[in-house]
Amino acid sequence: MVWEDEFERTSGGGPSTSGSEGARDVFSFTASLFPLRSLALDAQVIDDGLVQQLRTEFSRAAALLPPRAVLKVRAETQLVLELAVLALTVGLGRPTPGMEMLSLKYQKELSPLQRVLLCTVGPGSRWLTERFETLASSRDMAGAEGGWEALAWRAYWLASLSASVLKTVNLCLFFREGRYVSLTERALGVTKTYEDPRIIRSAALGFMDDHLFWINLYDFVTDMTPLATTGLRRLKHFGTSLAGKARRFGSKRLAALGWGAEAGGEAAEGGSRDHVEGRAVSCGICGRESVASLSYAHPCGCPHCYYCLATHLATVGDLSCKTCGRKVQGIAR
Repeated sequence: MVWEDEFERTSGGGPSTSGSEGARDVFSFTASLFPLRSLALDAQVIDDGLVQQLRTEFSRAAALLPPRAVLKVRAETQLVLELAVLALTVGLGRPTPGMEMLSLKYQKELSPLQRVLLCTVGPGSRWLTERFETLASSRDMAGAEGGWEALAWRAYWLASLSASVLKTVNLCLFFREGRYVSLTERALGVTKTYEDPRIIRSAALGFMDDHLFWINLYDFVTDMTPLATTGLRRLKHFGTSLAGKARRFGSKRLAALGWGAEAGGEAAEGGSRDHVEGRAVSCGICGRESVASLSYAHPCGCPHCYYCLATHLATVGDLSCKTCGRKVQGIAR
């Protein structure tokens, strides 16, 4: 393909031509080494989700233990799970599960010291923070006016504020440069890249395809929803009207044969108030048997809740009775 030949040329895999150095510079800037920022952040989200899933499964397994004992070691459980995930991946020189799912890897082979720090700094800092906050809450360090408790709380507050500022600055730099998604990676000089540099353009095209797909789907749904709603409303009115006509036709035929003449005559005349007496009355709109504020549709006389009938009359211009299909002109009580 054309872009594959271009990649071979710009990455040095093919014969060099005049101006190849400039082409390499363009390639290294636009496509080279750093993944899309969204992918780097998504890898972190996947890793956090994996740890959370492991924690959930551990909580289910420890359901038979006393809840108080489990709560006491919650911070240690979180620490062990995070260390286990990182030790089995980064500690062995492999990418994390999130990075591997998104075809990312570390740009250079990590040294043993870098592996150890990447595995321990993040989980260890979170464990220390949770444990110190528990201790501070039990000793009311925030309200201490002197002594080592007040000094420790001020040091913790200053450290937390500094960490928040540094994380914010690092995030802004990450969005600008596309490198070092965390402070630990920036301090160690560890960057991520793609398993295969050619995947950069594939990922960009895939993102474009997804974007265009959702835009077209949104436009289609926006255009078709009013048409579908109108068609369904008309179909519903047609079905209701047809059912009412069939019911009246059946009543007339039964009356002609001498079966249920009185009931048939009343139904044909629309006086349906009498035929609901002696049995449970249900609203023709909401279907509830305990009708609130019993009212009747005029002129057919079918029973309804007053609020259901009044609301539909106010919102639907041409309302047909849900029971008999006749046009409703008003409310009778």
